[in-house]
Amino acid sequence: MRAGQRQRQRRNRAGPRGFRWLRRRDPREIWVSPAGDPKACSEAFYRHSTNSQRAEDYLLVVEELDDIAWWDGRLFVFGGSEGAEVAARFIAAHPVDAAILMSLGGGRTFGEDVREVMLDDMKRSGVPAEQLPDIDLAFQNIRENPKSAEIWGGSSFVYWADSIDRRAADFMMESDAPMLLIQGGADRSVPVASARLTVALLEQSGKCNLTYWEEAGLDHGMVDGTGTSRLADILELSRHWLLTRTGRPSACP
Repeated sequence: MRAGQRQRQRRNRAGPRGFRWLRRRDPREIWVSPAGDPKACSEAFYRHSTNSQRAEDYLLVVEELDDIAWWDGRLFVFGGSEGAEVAARFIAAHPVDAAILMSLGGGRTFGEDVREVMLDDMKRSGVPAEQLPDIDLAFQNIRENPKSAEIWGGSSFVYWADSIDRRAADFMMESDAPMLLIQGGADRSVPVASARLTVALLEQSGKCNLTYWEEAGLDHGMVDGTGTSRLADILELSRHWLLTRTGRPSACP
């Protein structure tokens, strides 16, 4: 069976009411080894696992959609966290009817956000200042060896080199589709300041197609301070936002 046929079998799955999911699943991927050791993943995986590759994979899948009987031609994109960054890359390269990007940040480079989050986590954990890693030095090493499958921070140099100097807001500015950016106000994985900067950058560029929801007290996964997940509520509100944007132009008034 060809890869395209496998993809077509996976597409016809129900999503939120009135929508269907288009999911990407790459047979090359081995996300977690049986022993939980990331080094057990193949070198080939680490050499090809990048957000650029994921966006290109989605583009290849969408090229095949024209011959799918149930597809009416509309395309809505949803991504969360790293998936939101991939979605931002995708909508910069392909027209969509609307996009929902959750827990993305996006206003600073990926490397800048990673540096802040890693250091803040270590400081909260009580790591002495003299033991904090030199993240900038690690990034420089990655830039000098962008094709290396060597692992740093759980991912290959190839992966990091593809992302650390990229800013999702730049991809978002390439799209005229209505976009909803959702960020938890208590997110410790992606600084909320990065999402606020995305809003400012798009406004400064003259874009009028971004809606921003900042959910006070919710973390990266839309969980509140009591440990209760609010994700289902957020997704339902997102569905209503999506329905109201269908068919509406996103041009500035």
